[in-house]
Amino acid sequence: MSVANPTTERKSQDVKDDVAALREDLSRLSDDVKTLAKSGVKRGVARVENAAEEASEQVEMIADRTRGYVRDNPLAACGAAIGAGFVLALLLRR
Repeated sequence: MSVANPTTERKSQDVKDDVAALREDLSRLSDDVKTLAKSGVKRGVARVENAAEEASEQVEMIADRTRGYVRDNPLAACGAAIGAGFVLALLLRR
């Protein structure tokens, strides 16, 4: 039977400890990456929500202006609608 060398046992234990520490570090790193990714996604969602809200407000403002223009200038609005319909009919006909 071979007797284990104390130096070899110490080195073997050092390697085991290093591997355990590396696993722990990788686990923490993985958790940090997950946290950063979630944070980035949350910021991205917030930006998209803000952009959608701004776009919705702009569309509503344009719709209000258009309604006001049509109320103030009904003949011009009808003429524009007839002209747009005519152009669209020409485009779809071909």
